[in-house]
Amino acid sequence: MNKSKNYLQTRWDALYAYRFYLLLIAIALFILLPAFFPERNEGIVWTVSRTLILLACINILRCLDTRILISIVVLALVVAGTDWFTVSNKQDDFTSLANLVLFGIFVALISYVVFDQVLKSRDVDFHIIVGAFCGFLLIGLITMICCTYFHLKDPESFSNVEAGITGVDDILYFSYITILTIGYGDISPLTEETRRISLFFGLIGQF
Repeated sequence: MNKSKNYLQTRWDALYAYRFYLLLIAIALFILLPAFFPERNEGIVWTVSRTLILLACINILRCLDTRILISIVVLALVVAGTDWFTVSNKQDDFTSLANLVLFGIFVALISYVVFDQVLKSRDVDFHIIVGAFCGFLLIGLITMICCTYFHLKDPESFSNVEAGITGVDDILYFSYITILTIGYGDISPLTEETRRISLFFGLIGQF
């Protein structure tokens, strides 16, 4: 019994030791998976990808106080539950916006914790470098969430982006292109708000 318990504890500790690697894999799948599935499966692919990110984030948050961790886990369950509930139903823009706000709060929290762990590390090894890269990818997610918010409010906020939730793929692409400061020009911010947001996150990406 003790051997089994020790084995499970060892596996549990290993999950935390590889927390940044697992988060990196989850975010990479979130970015890449939709490209390899037909559009009719896009909803389930997005939902699975976001659920993997939530699970990877909860693993990172295990270092927090138990009460805070429980609150964040409850938030993650609400986000995941909303995702899985809406994936089988027609998701209107209001529902998408509410779900987006919840996901944004969660991503903001995990971003703070990731950067806090990276900056407080005494030794800079490959694990910490992966953590810093995860932080950069999380900035891209926050950019996507902010841009999607304005896109759902006003479909004319960006050029060459489909109206409604179907345009999120394009917004994701635009967000990472912005923080990387590549700027192909195929998608452009058209309103004052989206121009300011793009400028702000472009500067953060450079930093």
